[in-house]
Amino acid sequence: MNAAADLGLKDPALEKAIIATEKLRNQAKQNQYAALRNEREKATFSMMMKMNPEALTEIRKEFFARRDSITLDEFMYIMQKHLVNRKGDGGFVMETPDQREFGINLYELFKDIDINGDGNLEWQV
Repeated sequence: MNAAADLGLKDPALEKAIIATEKLRNQAKQNQYAALRNEREKATFSMMMKMNPEALTEIRKEFFARRDSITLDEFMYIMQKHLVNRKGDGGFVMETPDQREFGINLYELFKDIDINGDGNLEWQV
């Protein structure tokens, strides 16, 4: 049922206008989500570019130490551990809004690469 019917309105023109408005509102939400998703994908790429050259090898070792499967918490820890920060010491803390947004991007990346959706990432050889 639509909003016009919910209000007990019988005017077909008003009902059409309400339906059109609802469609526009839904389309705007989809466009906002697509823009947010695009920004998060760019941020993920940026994150990967910040990794030091040996990071992939070290990340692989972390997977191996955990029997080639990690949870979200482990993923967040491993990714933070192997990012190069401005100090060059490999540490990363989520204190600023940008760093917290980066954490959200890590979460989105985890969801994207957890193909089977079981909450664990597996490293397939």
